[in-house]
Amino acid sequence: MRFLKYTMVSFLFFICGCGFLIGAGVGGGAGLAGYKFLEGKLEIEYIAPYERVWQATKLALKDTGIRIERMEKDAINAEIKARKADGKVVTIKIKNKASGMTIVSIRVGIFGDENASLIIKKAIDKRLGIRSKN
Repeated sequence: MRFLKYTMVSFLFFICGCGFLIGAGVGGGAGLAGYKFLEGKLEIEYIAPYERVWQATKLALKDTGIRIERMEKDAINAEIKARKADGKVVTIKIKNKASGMTIVSIRVGIFGDENASLIIKKAIDKRLGIRSKN
C-alpha cells in the first residue's frame, strides 16, 4: 500500500511537469520523495520523521551561514524565520504528515529565489544523509 502511495505521488509530479527525484530508502531511513518550485517557494517531500527533519533544517541553516531569527514548533507544524547575510528573509515551514512523510517549504526573499532555496535544500539533504542530485 505504501509503495502504491509513493507511485501515485510520483506519477502526479510527473504529469504536472514538476522537478522530481526518487530517493526512498537512502541514508539510513531518510529519503527524498520529491520537490517542486512553484509560486516562489520550494516544496520538498522527505521520507523522514518530522523531528529529524526539524533538527536537520536548523543545522543546515547554520551550515549555510543563515541566521535564525525566530522559531515556532508544535507536533504538526514548525516555522523558521531567518535572514541571509544579504538581508533576504528566509521562511521555512515544516509539516508533519502521516506515514513518516515530512513536507518542507522554503521561500527566500519576497518573490522567491529558486537557486538560494536549492542551496538550503541541499544542506538539509546533506544533514539527513541524502545524496542530492540538484
